[in-house]
Amino acid sequence: MTELTIQLPAANPVEILGINNSNLNLIGKFFPALKIIARGDMLKIIGEETEVRLFEQRFQHLITHVSNSHDLGESDIATIMGSEDLP
Repeated sequence: MTELTIQLPAANPVEILGINNSNLNLIGKFFPALKIIARGDMLKIIGEETEVRLFEQRFQHLITHVSNSHDLGESDIATIMGSEDLP
């Protein structure tokens, strides 16, 4: 098992995680084998190394999207987290 901690940007974590973690719950559906825990502005990811690394890469794309657009909808999450084209 691999454990990874991701520091969310200094901006409002709710922009990424959603109200009551609604976005995080949707993100988790794309990686059902991972355990994803949110605490304040930190995410802890636990799972097999390849899945954790893939999650990390796609989540970084998600953070970039939010910092550029200041918006994150369900379709954005599905495109980024479910994309086979992203590394």
